[in-house]
Amino acid sequence: MSLEPRASQKSVEFTTLASERKQESGHSFPSRPILRGEGPGLAPFACFEAQESPGDGRNTLFMRELRVAPARGRAGVSLLSMLLALACMAIVAGFAIPAFFGLHGVTLDNAARLLARDLRVAQNMAGFDGQPCTFEFLDEGRGWRVIGADGNVLTRPDQKGPFERDFTVDGVFEGVRLQHIDFDGHHWLRFDKAGRALPGGTLQVTFDGEMRVLRVVALSGRVILNGLAEEYYDSH
Repeated sequence: MSLEPRASQKSVEFTTLASERKQESGHSFPSRPILRGEGPGLAPFACFEAQESPGDGRNTLFMRELRVAPARGRAGVSLLSMLLALACMAIVAGFAIPAFFGLHGVTLDNAARLLARDLRVAQNMAGFDGQPCTFEFLDEGRGWRVIGADGNVLTRPDQKGPFERDFTVDGVFEGVRLQHIDFDGHHWLRFDKAGRALPGGTLQVTFDGEMRVLRVVALSGRVILNGLAEEYYDSH
């Protein structure tokens, strides 16, 4: 049997109930608490328990009170803990990211997809903006750049610098090379103001003995990639 206390007048209630039980049974009732404790966000309260009174063997009940102290704990996370967690995350990322891109298949596939994307961007610049351009592959197969009709390197459409990619200065793709570049005997292809690719051709994207083959279809400029872990779909 248990009675749920009210926050106000708990001492009065306890005294009254205990007195009434004492008068009925003729026994005294201990009021010593059996448990003390505290918890976050708890205000002081009284808990009354009804238990069988030892003594005369009758089923006489007595009341006892349990008081719980108010919470004194602290909540939240310290600034030092947050800084330590961020430092651990940075250390893990410093090892994990280079290891991920160090996988031959991942690096090679990403480089091939990047080349295909830049070919498409250059074609769109020529066709939609009416800017004929030349997609030129750098010496030693270390990258590519897009040159305008005036002979200067064009600016990327996102305005984030020159439209060129050099693997030797890009740590992510260090070691990737373009080989066997053949566009009708040239190391370049042009996109006219209608966006047509002239001429078509093929090349190999290589990295540490592995390769992916890229082909550009003449006129349409469609890009075909062979050898990827996941099939490439040209949106052209």
